[in-house]
Amino acid sequence: MLPRSIAPMSRPSRKRLVLAVMGSLAALAAACGDVLPILTLTSPVHGTFTTASSISVTGTVTQAAIADLEVTVNGVVTPLVTGGAFSTSVAVSSSAVLNPVLVRVRKISTGYVTLERVMVIAGPSVSDGMYSDNGIGMRINDTGLDQLQPTIQGLINGSFDVQALILAANPIVNDYCVINIFGCISSVDVNATSVTYTQPVGVNLDAISGATNVSVGVNDIRVNYRVSGSFSCNGRITANTTTVAGNYDQVPGSPANTVDVNQQGNVSVGFTNFDNEFTSGICDFPLIGDIIQLIIGDVQPMVRDGLVTNLGDPDGSGPADAPIAAAIQATLAGLSIAGPVGEALGVELDADFDQISEDTAGLTYRIDSRIMRLDPPVSGAPDLLSSANPTVAFPGFGASAPNGQPYGLGLALSPGTFNQLLKAETEGGLLQTEITEFQGIPLTAGVLALFLPEFGSFNPYYPMKIRVMPTLAPFTTASNGLGGEQLDLRVPHVIATIIGQDGLGAEIEFLRVAFDARIGLNFSYDSQTASLVPAFGPVVPSDIQVAVLQAVNPTTEATLQSFLPQVIALVLPDLGSSLGSFPIPSFLGLNLDLVQLTEVNEYLALYLNLVP
Repeated sequence: MLPRSIAPMSRPSRKRLVLAVMGSLAALAAACGDVLPILTLTSPVHGTFTTASSISVTGTVTQAAIADLEVTVNGVVTPLVTGGAFSTSVAVSSSAVLNPVLVRVRKISTGYVTLERVMVIAGPSVSDGMYSDNGIGMRINDTGLDQLQPTIQGLINGSFDVQALILAANPIVNDYCVINIFGCISSVDVNATSVTYTQPVGVNLDAISGATNVSVGVNDIRVNYRVSGSFSCNGRITANTTTVAGNYDQVPGSPANTVDVNQQGNVSVGFTNFDNEFTSGICDFPLIGDIIQLIIGDVQPMVRDGLVTNLGDPDGSGPADAPIAAAIQATLAGLSIAGPVGEALGVELDADFDQISEDTAGLTYRIDSRIMRLDPPVSGAPDLLSSANPTVAFPGFGASAPNGQPYGLGLALSPGTFNQLLKAETEGGLLQTEITEFQGIPLTAGVLALFLPEFGSFNPYYPMKIRVMPTLAPFTTASNGLGGEQLDLRVPHVIATIIGQDGLGAEIEFLRVAFDARIGLNFSYDSQTASLVPAFGPVVPSDIQVAVLQAVNPTTEATLQSFLPQVIALVLPDLGSSLGSFPIPSFLGLNLDLVQLTEVNEYLALYLNLVP
């Protein structure tokens, strides 16, 4: 900021300032008793998106005789009809993307000019509050499933109660006829009394076509049982390992920001070294023991059937889930990125699952997304009705990252997603700033005079500032930057105003321009903050277009269009720092280790590993 000790302007300097202000066409017209024509542009609306090859331009000019007016639209003379109306059509270039429409009205008798500039953007868009289809892509590879196993194992340990499952199958044997002579004369029941096994339950996940195979292993099961009826005894069933395996399909849930996990068919149960021993009672008497061994021969399939029944989906396609499916579903609930990212950015991010596909290498999630600002636009910021939504192909996630390295989690953000974010941030004040220094030097009339000689008539210490106000949101297109950057960023119709003050402290606008820019945008990954950090590529003056909207000083438009792009190219990187970073949330309490950050089908793609 400028020091407060700067002396006020001398009286002659103030006089020159007043004369400069009177150089304004509007002020001069008023002084001469003339009336400027009023231009009302009815279409197109500023910030219109279109996929058409042309667009209609209509409006009216009033408060002047038609014969004394010349109207041009993008430099082409357009006739006025009765009432001062005009109508024409201008071409829309899809390759240029930004298509400014400049309507200029010149009063022939005085040379006074009134103009209006609006921006038409070639390409598809999405309205505020609507979803961008496939805005986010997510991939969990087989490697990622391995990395998620400890988390799922922890959930299953809490919900997969082997003892409860086996006890729920009681009686294991019900009213078994031991002696049948012209009818049953002796029968017994077999009930499990206690169950022990070695914790923790082991879990293995494997991607298969159309599902995820989940195998749950339990070691050293010991089932104590009691035989009661015509005779009684106690025994113990043992198995070195018990394996429960099943296939689980994932589909978008209800609500749509959740995943629904369903068990496909029944689980399979297998044992190794299934054995039995009697621990007390008369069951080991020779005849009875032989009979009980026959019973025990039925116990293994009965235990297996009990586990299958109790691990099944209780209501088929209904809302209740099988125990293992419920554990997987609870784990996937922690994969939501909407809440953490939205909170970090101060916006509302909704991410709804649209499609989930499962193959032998992993699972791919297509997610529809929308980003909206939580609060009304800040003072001076635009309230935007739509954002650019380029048509791009959903990226294909391979078994490895493009650099050939294995990975566990893939995340891809579409241009449309970034553009919704840029829209919300623009409404929150993005790119809205005041420049009071230039290359580290306080901005004064003397500094401006180095580039615009007209400011040489002012006190060189006279403080100046440049106010920058976006009218539309910057957006990315469906292409790379001209310098090979990951993203191609367009900055449409930003208003830059050179402002000073009169002797009473009131602001005076000396120059107002609108500029458009094309800039390459790269992202890097900051592992310390787990966020994507944007950085502009080189800003080239030839990629900046300037339109003069108002000029107090008699500087020629050609001079301004030659000088201003160079100045804007120097200050844009500083403005770019206001873009801020894009946080990548932790998943399930796991950290993210970057494997590769690249661009795939114009999506910004991160390949990551999930680590403790």
